[in-house]
Amino acid sequence: MSKIIKLLFLLFLLVNILKVDALIEPIDFNIDTNYSYCVYYFYDGIIDINNTECYYNIPYGITIDSFIPKPKEGYVLDNFNKIKVIDNINNYINVSYRSLAIGEIIPPNTGLKG
Repeated sequence: MSKIIKLLFLLFLLVNILKVDALIEPIDFNIDTNYSYCVYYFYDGIIDINNTECYYNIPYGITIDSFIPKPKEGYVLDNFNKIKVIDNINNYINVSYRSLAIGEIIPPNTGLKG
């Protein structure tokens, strides 16, 4: 009798393991890198098409929050946007530089905050 109980218990465990295993979805390790983005540089609101940079084979879902700085003499970074790569339509970063006002001084970058 005890062998029958042990076999039934093992059968019960096996069935439950198979049920749990069936609920687990397989992980897809193939990362889609069929995306691209471009960085557009503006100086006082005017695009400099010669400075445009485009990047290809970007993985889906990555956040782009940096760019190659391209300041021109007499200009300072005004603002830029970050993007999350989720399609090939809205993947662009706009980097805006503004001209320095007469007498405006840019403090040196010391690496210290505050």
